[in-house]
Amino acid sequence: MARRANRQDRIDKKEKVSRAASYVRLSRIEKGNEIIHQKAIIREYVKAQKDIQIVLEIEDCNQSGTNFSRKGFDALIKAIEKQEVDCVIVKDLSRFGRNLQEVSEYLEQVFPRLGVRFISVLDGYDSKKEGYLEELLLLQVKCLFHERYAKDISRKIHTTLELMKNRGDFVGSVPYGYCKGKQGTVVVTGAAEGVQRIYQLALAGMSDKAIAAELDELGYATPLEYQKDGILQKKKKGESRRWQPSSVKRILENKVYTGKQICHKSEQYFYKGEKRRKVEQDQWICVKNKYPAIITEEIFRRVQRIRHKN
Repeated sequence: MARRANRQDRIDKKEKVSRAASYVRLSRIEKGNEIIHQKAIIREYVKAQKDIQIVLEIEDCNQSGTNFSRKGFDALIKAIEKQEVDCVIVKDLSRFGRNLQEVSEYLEQVFPRLGVRFISVLDGYDSKKEGYLEELLLLQVKCLFHERYAKDISRKIHTTLELMKNRGDFVGSVPYGYCKGKQGTVVVTGAAEGVQRIYQLALAGMSDKAIAAELDELGYATPLEYQKDGILQKKKKGESRRWQPSSVKRILENKVYTGKQICHKSEQYFYKGEKRRKVEQDQWICVKNKYPAIITEEIFRRVQRIRHKN
């Protein structure tokens, strides 16, 4: 996201002033106030400089630093190409990127070719200053450590998630009909009854849309009302929550209601900046009798046969 920045400080017209873009980035595992912190550091730095004016502020939220496929970064490059800015300022190099090869390409080739000044505040780096080449070498060493750190964190997250999946633990929110308890996952009585009703209606040949309408008519609480760890949430005044056919479909296709947990249907390596990708079915993990069954295997199979015929 980018926005124009206004600066009321008077600029010395005799001195060449760098038109700067401040760039801040928040990774997927960082808290939102980190963005505010980064901006504050950059603004304080610029206040002390007579030859820099921030004309553009750009941010990337929930974006990995291991690649440069980011909307905010794309906006930064476009602004440079349009000659709207000739200076880029970041809090530290890790905010710009954690991939040594790509970071080096921008700092050694792209920015010098385009006449762009690069400043990393906490690293004390300014490409306009004398001796910047020696400083650049030190900066690249830091980038190498940032890249190693990103890979290490990603592996730890991936290993933890894989361990949870292998145990059959729910990663994220629990399905409608269950809640997380101290002694493991337990059936939520009211919601479990709703699941059983859905399967009964499906056995009768009703469509997902018709089942959703029937559930509304019978007054069953929706998955949204059970969204917080299976605890029934009260509706806000004037709020209307209705069953959706898509919610019915997810429940009718989820084997967890037979007591099985199917895991590892998709995976993602954060340090590579990858999007979540599907995993081949033969690599899925099936943990039997992990949770109390709400419906039988036989009912589940019968419902699937009916749905495949329709």
